[in-house]
Amino acid sequence: MLLLWSGLNLVLLLGLLYLCFRATKLLRQHLGLGAALLFVAGLLMVTRNKLPKPPAASVNMLAGSPQHVSLGNASSLQTIRLGAGSSLSLLAEYSQENGRLEPRGLYATTVGLIAGHIWEPLTGQLTQHGQQLQFTAVVRHKWQLLGTEVYQQAEEFTGLMPIPAH
Repeated sequence: MLLLWSGLNLVLLLGLLYLCFRATKLLRQHLGLGAALLFVAGLLMVTRNKLPKPPAASVNMLAGSPQHVSLGNASSLQTIRLGAGSSLSLLAEYSQENGRLEPRGLYATTVGLIAGHIWEPLTGQLTQHGQQLQFTAVVRHKWQLLGTEVYQQAEEFTGLMPIPAH
């Protein structure tokens, strides 16, 4: 479903680009170069605010975690497939002393073909479960059509992360 939504976004974008190209060509033929340039400048001004924003700094998703907590001395990575060609990567950061773990941070990023989808980290939890970390991560999944939000839902991911041997 994610891949179909991304495909729909790409097809619509290409269709709009084609229509804008044809409209610019017709304006140039019937009203001149000045009108075509004015049309293109107007399109650029309207779409300028719709461009994707650069990703913000990673947010620590651990619920109740202090803002500037010191870094841990170990980490673990878990990758969760979201759909064809995209995945959610969770990085757990923790301090490890005498077999006891103290979670310090949980960070989420997405990679792959995600046109029309935005995943925003909301909250998470890490606990020691034997020689593994049990994680819960909640992210907001926004479905967009040509940059306009159509639907959003909270998605929860749970599982176990291996603790690398030292």
